[in-house]
Amino acid sequence: MYAYQPRERDYAFAASFYAFAIWIGLGVYAIYEWCKKYFNPSAVAVASTVVCLSVPTILVAQNWDDHDRSKRFLTREIAKSFLDGCDPNAILFTLGDNDTFPLWYLQEVEGYRTDVRICNLSLMSADWYIDLSKRKVYDGEPVPIRMTKEMYQTGTRDYLVAINRIKEPQNLKKVMQEIYKPENNKRDPMINTIHFYIDVDKEKVLKNGTVTPEDADKIVDRLVWKISNKSIHSTNGRDTTMILSKAYIAMMDILAHNNWERPIYYVSTTSDEAYLGLNRYLQLEGLVYRLVPIAFEEDNSIAIATGGVNADILYDRLMNKYDYSQFADSTIFLSEDYTRLAVNLKIYFLGLAEALIKEGKMDSAIAALDKCYEWLPAYTIPYAGLDSYLALIYVTAQTTDGVEKGVKLYSEIIDQVFLENAYYRKFTKNKASYVSRDLSRNMNLLNEIHYRCQYLKMSLDENLAKMLDPIIEKTAAYVQ
Repeated sequence: MYAYQPRERDYAFAASFYAFAIWIGLGVYAIYEWCKKYFNPSAVAVASTVVCLSVPTILVAQNWDDHDRSKRFLTREIAKSFLDGCDPNAILFTLGDNDTFPLWYLQEVEGYRTDVRICNLSLMSADWYIDLSKRKVYDGEPVPIRMTKEMYQTGTRDYLVAINRIKEPQNLKKVMQEIYKPENNKRDPMINTIHFYIDVDKEKVLKNGTVTPEDADKIVDRLVWKISNKSIHSTNGRDTTMILSKAYIAMMDILAHNNWERPIYYVSTTSDEAYLGLNRYLQLEGLVYRLVPIAFEEDNSIAIATGGVNADILYDRLMNKYDYSQFADSTIFLSEDYTRLAVNLKIYFLGLAEALIKEGKMDSAIAALDKCYEWLPAYTIPYAGLDSYLALIYVTAQTTDGVEKGVKLYSEIIDQVFLENAYYRKFTKNKASYVSRDLSRNMNLLNEIHYRCQYLKMSLDENLAKMLDPIIEKTAAYVQ
């Protein structure tokens, strides 16, 4: 398969494997028949077997190391983290196969956290899937969808046309009543708004733990949002028109009638389209975002582009409950899709450390970053541009320990970049274009580190500021 794939996808070649194997069999038989005319048949059979066995032997010798899955249980651990991030009786929205299949495995095979109802938005446009969602499954209660089978069967309400004509936010429950109207049973319904609101019962969300008592003063009277242009297909005209699939009609149904009874989560690895524009009300609590009645403001966070962070919950889960130590085991083969996922984990640690520093918990922020590199060391997960931000957070803690670790991390990143650049410069003439983008990226990173350290010096006391001088000197030759 061409790069990059979401997972190993050898199954795409199943048919060609069969055809290739048949031709190999025919070819071997043809050679055997020809040799049999001139040599002893038994000797030919033995020789053919030995020769043919050499092919799979070579394949095994050359490919075993990067196909060996023994001891690799990271998929299970990550799926477990998704489920463990949810409170009991939760509804968890997923989007893609990778977000969903491992969760199904844990629930169906191991019987783990069957109280969590998974709503896969890639499948929720199918009437049979909505049927399943409305039933009790194991310990999972039915998902609160009010639509009847007549309303969502195939060919009915397959899409919702939302036109931005009414600018004021509309009560989502009343909007759903428009969508439910009988005249829409044989067509795609249309509404004249993309702005909605859901009322908040403050006593209920505090009582059931949706919001902690410490954040009681942050609770809003209602969630107000509009469908995001970047997340849903739109067409240009006098009024913006959004086209939503049946899956999002079902999601709106759930949001309208859940009444803050059950916790609602979204997996953090999904794309913006799954959030329906609710981004500012999403709180990171592990590897999942929880829908909460708190309006988070954009605060120029490096890591978390959606919603906010509950630092206490996230810290406890990353430090005490999750286990990604397999990333640090050099005997386990990590394919590209696993190393790519490690970047997500670094983002969560970065978001946590940012939040802790804002709360003045410098030692906790440093401990979180230490745990990050305990799980994701450079010898299995090479440094990338994101690591320079983690180094920045170390230094931002403004403690001797933090600055020392930040300087050490900066130095190791620079050393790795130097090695990579030495390799890239071996490419000459027309082949140099193959690595020009990588070389340019590394040069920009060195330039960025240089100026960032100069800026950081201004916020540190004299003794701590001097600790950054070796990094500034090391990158001075690459300043543009």
